[in-house]
Amino acid sequence: MGVEKEILKPGDGATKPVAGNTVTMHYTGTLTNGTKFDSSVDRGQPFQCKIGVGQVIKGWDVGVLEMTLGEKAILKITSDFAYGASGAGGVIPPNADLNFEVELFQVLAQENVDKCVGLESFCCKSSGLCADTLASANQDGVEKEILKPGDGVTKPVAGNTVTMHYTGTLTNGTKFDSSVDRGKPFQCKIGVGQVIKGWDVGVLEMTLGEKAILKITSDFAYGASGAGGVIPPNADLNFEVELLAIN
Repeated sequence: MGVEKEILKPGDGATKPVAGNTVTMHYTGTLTNGTKFDSSVDRGQPFQCKIGVGQVIKGWDVGVLEMTLGEKAILKITSDFAYGASGAGGVIPPNADLNFEVELFQVLAQENVDKCVGLESFCCKSSGLCADTLASANQDGVEKEILKPGDGVTKPVAGNTVTMHYTGTLTNGTKFDSSVDRGKPFQCKIGVGQVIKGWDVGVLEMTLGEKAILKITSDFAYGASGAGGVIPPNADLNFEVELLAIN
C-alpha cells in the first residue's frame, strides 16, 4: 500500500480529515537510518496544507486521511509514495523509504479556511497557503528556455528511461541539487510519476542533446510541502537540464 501507520498517541477517534480539508500539523521526517532531514517542530511553526489532493507526497495524502484530530503517529512511507527515483533536495536519496512523525492539530473545511478561523498566528491567507489560491495556480506549470538545441527529432515518450544532467536552483539563484556537481548523470523513467510533475511535462518536450532551463511553478514541483529542508513551501524552481540519452 505504501504507508504503514504506528500510533504514538491516539486522537479523538472521530474527527478525520477528508480530501480537500486543510490540516495543521507538526512533523519530523527521517530516513530509515534515523537521519533527520526536515522538521516543523525544529522550526517552531506548524505546517499547513490541503490534504488528499496532491499538494503533498502521496504517503501523506494517504496516511493523514487515516488519522483523527489530536493523534500523533509515525507514517512509514515507501519510496514510491514519497520522492521515488528522484529523491529530493540533495538530502533524500533516490528510492528512499521515509518515516514521518506527525501530530494532527487541526482539521478545517474550506469555508473555515477562507475565514482563517482559529488560525490567527498561522493564517492561510497571510502565509500564502489558502487552498483556493493554490487550486487556481498556473496549470501549464512549466516554461522551457532552450540553451542548446537538440537534434529536433528524437523526443522521449512517457515510459522511456532518460539520462540527464541537471542543476536545480531556487528563483533567487540558490542551488539545492546538482548531478553535475556529483559527476554522475541522473536516470529515471519519464512521464510516469517517478519525478516531479514539472519534469514529467518539461522533459517530454525536449529532444536528444538539448540543454534547457525548465522554470517550474511550485504546484508542478514540491508544492506546499517543500522538500528536504532546502526547498521552501510553495517554491518555484529552475532546473538546467541536459538530455543525454533516451532508452
